[in-house]
Amino acid sequence: MDTQQSAEQAEQEAEAALESEPTVSPGKPTEVEDGAARLARIERLVERVVEHLHQVRREEQTREFGLMEIFAALAQVIAIGAILGAVLALLKTEEDRGLAALCLLGAIAMQGLALTLFTVRRRD
Repeated sequence: MDTQQSAEQAEQEAEAALESEPTVSPGKPTEVEDGAARLARIERLVERVVEHLHQVRREEQTREFGLMEIFAALAQVIAIGAILGAVLALLKTEEDRGLAALCLLGAIAMQGLALTLFTVRRRD
């Protein structure tokens, strides 16, 4: 949505710049000179629009890695560790089935937390 607004703003600025430049130079220009000057203005305008679009694209591609992502990544690592702990508990003995269930529930909770944190950050 920001890209559309930026593109519309760039178009409006371009139109304003095109209208603000004088169309008639001092003296009596020929049609060829007038056309060449107009073409040069249009080329400058197009270059500015392209430069603005490149800037908008660079801004969209950059993303900060904030505190929310750090906590989400940490929760993801804990979830993976809990799953491995559950698998190891299941492989040991039958007495460790309670520990395995607890590890699986912890893994599910950590995975849910990680997903929530990643999703909340992307909405901002």
